[in-house]
Amino acid sequence: MPPSRFAVPSEVPGLAARRIAADILDGVLHKHRTLDDQLDGAGAHPGLKTLADRDRALMRRLVATILRRLGTLGHLLSRLLDRGIPTDAPRAQSALLIGAAQILWMDVPDHAAVDLSVRLVQSDRRAAKYAGLVNAVLRRCAREGQPLIDEVKAQNLDIPPWLLARWIGAYGETTARQMALAIGYEPSLDITVKADAPQWASRLHGETLPTGTVRTLLQGSVTMLPGFTEGQWWVQDAAAALPARLFGDVAGKTIVDLCAAPGGKTAQLAQAGARVTAVDRSPARMARLRDNLARLSLQADDVVTDAAEWPGHGNGGYDGVLVEIERPLPLYAEIKIAVNLVSLGYRAEDVYGRIVDVREDKGRWFCGVEFTSVTRQASEKIRLFVQMLIPSYVPVQATRDPKSTQEAAVGDIDHRAVQDRRRIES
Repeated sequence: MPPSRFAVPSEVPGLAARRIAADILDGVLHKHRTLDDQLDGAGAHPGLKTLADRDRALMRRLVATILRRLGTLGHLLSRLLDRGIPTDAPRAQSALLIGAAQILWMDVPDHAAVDLSVRLVQSDRRAAKYAGLVNAVLRRCAREGQPLIDEVKAQNLDIPPWLLARWIGAYGETTARQMALAIGYEPSLDITVKADAPQWASRLHGETLPTGTVRTLLQGSVTMLPGFTEGQWWVQDAAAALPARLFGDVAGKTIVDLCAAPGGKTAQLAQAGARVTAVDRSPARMARLRDNLARLSLQADDVVTDAAEWPGHGNGGYDGVLVEIERPLPLYAEIKIAVNLVSLGYRAEDVYGRIVDVREDKGRWFCGVEFTSVTRQASEKIRLFVQMLIPSYVPVQATRDPKSTQEAAVGDIDHRAVQDRRRIES
């Protein structure tokens, strides 16, 4: 078959990424759809599958930058447009936002940012008439945009006034305004490596934090960074990496990770040689945990259930349990405890207590618990268990909680003896 006389013109590189970015912005700003819904899951933009990794990363960064700087961009465009942003063509607004964001905050040549935004409106029936306007405004933005932004930098235009007022009331004006400024910058990427953190910090143009986390400012698709496909590291916030390290040496120990997905702490424990059981109630999140462990060539048992209802399995008990709580337990907080004393063959479900002491020791936090509602049998078993651990424990006659008809077990521990013995963590 002879070749066609007319070849189908190929699309300008990068235009598809910007078109999808414009669609997603339109969804957020005009259709009240969340960004997450449009990036992942059943409601994800169908065009995402057609983008190469590099273009997908560009699209995500474009959208994130615009939404992060939306207040400043709105002020800037209002200064550059005599009659305001066109309201009858959403694509014209998106093109202006995309072009201005690239000119002011992204490593894109000005001429490329202008040209692609103009092409974006030209391809839209309702917005095509604004091609000349978009071209003129963005060229002016390249010349005058930065000084206009500098004029309002201290006004925190990117934070809703009601939210800034709430922050000021909670944290004080100085801290609140510093928080508002920090939101305007793309955060760094923290990763946990299997081994040789300094070497990976060098390869990823980052630094090794004192805790062992590697922090890099590299931007773009995480999956394209060196070592990701080979399973040499995983993304994990530096603070989130700390709890698993507090166990110390876990090689050969059995650890339960509750609310485990997406699996960063599970991977830490498995990499350190622990036998890990990961528990999470979300099947979708657990599937993600399995995928992450498979990429890292790590193994862990997994259980999909509500951790509050999971009875555990096996008769040998566990050497440790890792669980996150939403906030630090304040002094005198009321808590419910499930006690499982494997060595005594005893388990109690409904034991209540309150935090009576909170102490920090070499980076570890310990809570002292006073039982406020406990049965006589549970009281005796707990006292016996403590005596097995600490010979110098001095039992005190059980007393009645004035607010409860049940018995409260109270004891005094010689803390010097505790320091001389192996610390038991539960």
